[in-house]
Amino acid sequence: MQSGGKARTILVVDDEQLVLNRCLRILAHAGYKVLTAINGEGALDIARAYKHSIEVALIDVMMPGSNGLAIADRLVKIHPETSLVFMSCYQDYQIAKFRPFSFKWFLRKPFKPADLIGIIQQSLDEARKRGPHREGNVTYIREAGGE
Repeated sequence: MQSGGKARTILVVDDEQLVLNRCLRILAHAGYKVLTAINGEGALDIARAYKHSIEVALIDVMMPGSNGLAIADRLVKIHPETSLVFMSCYQDYQIAKFRPFSFKWFLRKPFKPADLIGIIQQSLDEARKRGPHREGNVTYIREAGGE
């Protein structure tokens, strides 16, 4: 979790305070520095103000007034080093019609602490191998709104 004595930073974006609190507790206990946002605009405000690296963004796919892909797209323009991990309680068939992409890293809610830590660590491990930019976190499989 630590790299050269410095905690890795994870940004968690979800519209449910209980989910944010749970992620904060689990990730902080595992040694990560955790930033939380209750919506997409809050996440982008944090990203713009945060001057250090955000190694992973854990983003809810569906939130009132925002969509995880739109947030992720804007976030990586601010912090291109960020790996993206998406999460949702919806079943695949429920979210497929709303997203023109497939997920490289996906966490189904509700999740166990070990599942959360595991997927964060996997995304960090792959990012370390890949270098500073995270192309490939999201793969577009069709045009937005298309079939």
